[in-house]
Amino acid sequence: KVVVLPVKSAERAMKQMVEGVGVYKLFFGPPVLAADAIERAGFLPVVVEQERIRAVFVVKSTSTLQSLSDFKETTRVAMPSPKLVLSVLAAETLAQGKVALQPTGRQHIASSDVAVIGERAVKKLMADKSFTYRVVGQTIDVPGFTLIAHKSVSDKSRVKLRQAAVALDTDASPLAAEARARLRT
Repeated sequence: KVVVLPVKSAERAMKQMVEGVGVYKLFFGPPVLAADAIERAGFLPVVVEQERIRAVFVVKSTSTLQSLSDFKETTRVAMPSPKLVLSVLAAETLAQGKVALQPTGRQHIASSDVAVIGERAVKKLMADKSFTYRVVGQTIDVPGFTLIAHKSVSDKSRVKLRQAAVALDTDASPLAAEARARLRT
C-alpha cells in the first residue's frame, strides 16, 4: 500500500528523511534535493528523467554584456528563490566560470543587469516579438526529476517502480498524458 502525501516544505521533509524520523520511503522531486537524501539518508535512485532542466542568463537587448565572462563583481543578477533548482544551477555555473558576484539579495528583473530564467520560459518569451531581452549564457543542466526510494524498500519493489515510471512515459492514454503534464508543473 502506498500513501501519497504532498509535502509543503521540501526542506522539512528532507530533514526528516536524513534524521530518520519521517515516514517517507519514496521521494519524487528535483535532483538537488534527491541528491541530499541519497548521500545522507540511505535513499537509492529508482528513475531519473532524461529531459534536462537548464536556465539561461538574459540581459536587456541594449546591454553591453555579451557573455558570462563579462560579468563583474558588481553585476546585479535577478535570481529565483535560492532554494529553487534554477538558482542552484546558476550559482554553480557562475562558480565553475570563476565569476564571483557580491550578494545583493533578491533582485527584480527591472532593476537588474541580468536575469536567470528557465530555458522553457525563455523560448516562449522569445516567440513574443515585444520581448526586449537576449540570452548571454546558459547554466549547467540537471535531470528534470528524480524518483528515489529508501534502502528499506525491497529491490523487487524498486524494480516495479522503475517499470511503472517507464510505462507511464510511453503510455499514450489520456490519463497517462495528464499525469505526465502534472508531474512537470
